[in-house]
Amino acid sequence: MPEDLSETHASRAAAINELGFKLLAHLVTNDSRNVFISPAGISFSLSILLNGANGETKTALAKLLLSDTEALDSFNSANQELHSQLEQTISGAQIDLANGLFTNAGRTLNSSFSKIVEHFYQAQTSSVDLNSAAGAEAINEWVREQTQGRIPSVIEQPDLQQPVSCIIISALHFIGAWAAPFDPAETRDGTFFLPGKRKKSIPIMSQTDAHPYYQDDAVQIIQLAYGESGFSAYFVLPSSRVSLSRFLIEFDAQKWTRLISSLIEKRVELHLPRFGLTYDADLSEALAKLGLSIAFDSAADFSPMGLSGDFITRFKHKTIATVDEKGTKAAAVSAIMMGRSLFSPPQMLINRPFLWAVRHDTSGALLFLAAVLDPS
Repeated sequence: MPEDLSETHASRAAAINELGFKLLAHLVTNDSRNVFISPAGISFSLSILLNGANGETKTALAKLLLSDTEALDSFNSANQELHSQLEQTISGAQIDLANGLFTNAGRTLNSSFSKIVEHFYQAQTSSVDLNSAAGAEAINEWVREQTQGRIPSVIEQPDLQQPVSCIIISALHFIGAWAAPFDPAETRDGTFFLPGKRKKSIPIMSQTDAHPYYQDDAVQIIQLAYGESGFSAYFVLPSSRVSLSRFLIEFDAQKWTRLISSLIEKRVELHLPRFGLTYDADLSEALAKLGLSIAFDSAADFSPMGLSGDFITRFKHKTIATVDEKGTKAAAVSAIMMGRSLFSPPQMLINRPFLWAVRHDTSGALLFLAAVLDPS
């Protein structure tokens, strides 16, 4: 067990956040949609995979996760403690995290690997027919249960048309109620300016209240707490002179940390879109470009997992969220498929593309991260 858990949590959270911002910047550059990911969920699934990797594959995963490959036990312990801390239910928010490994009938995971992921990641292991409709439904039923039905499925029948030996899934479900709810009577239709000089009318919530807030010539940021839970939402609004995609290219975890440390509580006149997000993508290309290409071809070495010759065939990621006057409901699933082949208060009018994050403030880990181009 690490001696200084707070320092360990901060280090693990920083690594999760760094991966999240790198992924978000890459995905926004190559996608015209809203991009909505779960850095924590993606990191937990890749951490499970790290324990089943060897050689250059292990090195590439460790580098992406900012882990020391020679201190894997410490890395796993830090993830275990962070996992436990995130799931502590306190007034204002509830979060559920779950990990599952589904192996194809006839394939067996290495017993040492299974013990590690069951102990450190509370991973449920099951054997199903991954090349059948029944196998897909068994996994989707598990996903529905873990996300309280918000994500009804992640594996579709076409995903199983080529042989699949194992699927690693991390699921995350979050409900948070604002410490200072918005009055629905104050919600009005307003103009939101989309990329490409387009615009549309959407419901915009309003309140004037005290919140941690910071602004300079380049950015505004505000923190909205979920009760007394230790979770908060953050809304980052770049200057109107810079597009969100351009802003994110130059943004990283260090700049995020500096922004968070600059927050000072003050009364703010806030106008925030009521919005919903859904996102569904294969992250394989993005992760390969971030240094994990070896894990996606036949050079991969997952022999400690008991899957010699296998590699990642797809990295599916699904997210959904609603943000309204009461708070936030959100869920995410990552599926790694393996086979062979104030005064007058400052005003923050969020009426153009913005960055949205849900953060566990105690550890600093980012649960959700989104580039919202169109909140409707």
